[in-house]
Amino acid sequence: LLAPFLDRLITDKLDERFTSSQVLRFFGQVCMALTPVQLSDPVPPSPPHLGYWEPGKYDRLPGNFVKQWDHCRAPVPSLYTRLLRRVCLSNRGMWRVRAIRRFMRLSYNAIVYSYTAILTHISAS
Repeated sequence: LLAPFLDRLITDKLDERFTSSQVLRFFGQVCMALTPVQLSDPVPPSPPHLGYWEPGKYDRLPGNFVKQWDHCRAPVPSLYTRLLRRVCLSNRGMWRVRAIRRFMRLSYNAIVYSYTAILTHISAS
């Protein structure tokens, strides 16, 4: 039942993330819709392999609940994001991605610094 809540908390689109008032409204609506029998039911164990980014978290939810909260579902990640997630599942892949990002950031900073130095030198002459 927390799938839409989690999707809205971790969505890649920052402008669509839940605010604190939206979280309160969401929990109010979900809690009011639950019956005492549903609240007393034990929580079924989730599959250990299911990550927060995987779409299978809606499979065991009631259809009317999924339909009601469909607007909160996270969009399908881009191919680039899925590739990065798959690579970062291993320690070796994660370290490679970090090294590439660090190299790119340092290269970008060096280019910006060089460009600024050249412009400063030209304007001073």
